[in-house]
Amino acid sequence: TSAGQAVMLISLAFFLPAIAVIDYENKIIPNCLLMRLAVTGILGYIIFFLTERENFLYRVSGGCLTGLGLFAVLLLVALLSKGLGGGDVKLFGLIGCMSGYGISISVLFWGLMCSMFAAVILLIKKKKGKKDTLPFGPFILAGYLISVAALYL
Repeated sequence: TSAGQAVMLISLAFFLPAIAVIDYENKIIPNCLLMRLAVTGILGYIIFFLTERENFLYRVSGGCLTGLGLFAVLLLVALLSKGLGGGDVKLFGLIGCMSGYGISISVLFWGLMCSMFAAVILLIKKKKGKKDTLPFGPFILAGYLISVAALYL
């Protein structure tokens, strides 16, 4: 792991718990937190440029394509299903830009698995109905923790 990538992964680990708590309590992901996360991502890319110039363009293009691709796909899902919020879509775009394809897809997969498990439990216990929604931020955090633990531990 390079210094730039470490900055990005640590900043995600720092911001995602706050985002998860706010999303759980208010069902919204504040743009101010997303902007701060984006600034730390830019800082990570600057560090990456200063330390590993030969891989910089490859890293930036891969990260940006991943982030934009996730953003576009999830925006389409959000517009068609109304089950995913705009903050979740923007957050996944940032996760894609900062962590690349592998971790981003893993976070999405594990976040969906955790949310489906929670939804089934809540439906069985009759605490939520079929039309109720769950904040996705805590599940994004769970997916991130599972993904990073599987990759680095």
